[in-house]
Amino acid sequence: MLQIAVCDIDKKGLSLVREIWENQLPDTEEAIFTYYGTGRELLEEVREDRFGQGVLFIDPQLPDMDGFVVIEILQRHRIPVTVILLSKDNEAAQKGYRFHVYDFLHKPLQSEEVRRTADRYIREFLRREDHLLTVRVRGKEKTLWLDDIMYFESHVRVLKAVMEEDTLDFYMKMNVLADMLRSKGFFRCHQSFLINLDYVYRIENNNSVLLFNRHQIPVSRRYIRQLKEILAERSMEG
Repeated sequence: MLQIAVCDIDKKGLSLVREIWENQLPDTEEAIFTYYGTGRELLEEVREDRFGQGVLFIDPQLPDMDGFVVIEILQRHRIPVTVILLSKDNEAAQKGYRFHVYDFLHKPLQSEEVRRTADRYIREFLRREDHLLTVRVRGKEKTLWLDDIMYFESHVRVLKAVMEEDTLDFYMKMNVLADMLRSKGFFRCHQSFLINLDYVYRIENNNSVLLFNRHQIPVSRRYIRQLKEILAERSMEG
């Protein structure tokens, strides 16, 4: 299920986006659309931990605040949402790319441009769905980009996802998670640790790995040989 939000004072854009994206999405993909007339409405959802949209169309010139402030807050909360700007101002596109927005659509919206963006998103993003992990935190679903996670650490029944600037605790068995992520670039190097191989800098003293951000993770003796082989293969492929 793909959740799409439009944050814009003009509801005409919502109607066009809904019509085209519903037609372009595969039959197996259901879309749910949410409309926000102001930035504060959207940020209230963020504060209540209810914002789970995968795509956000937003006009930087909102009636109550700068739309780029909304984008910045979403990024600060590490919410994995694809942002598409809607604006009459071409300069907004230049500023938007500094915020790593996905695309820019000039207003008034043209059907062909909206369709082209939908096609591009479907080709690129839906292929990346296997890089998402959905967990339950305090009874609510939380979606994480696996690319952002350096490692998982277990404490009794609680798992901690450790990112560069954030952590998230959730309940899951380490064995279950390790099986889920076996083919997604993660390696269980210790009873209590599952590492993202993309973050590994080097092996230290045959008993730990050093990550690029200087985190040091223990490696059990039973896993060290396999880890060396995997890292050697990845090095040759790179």
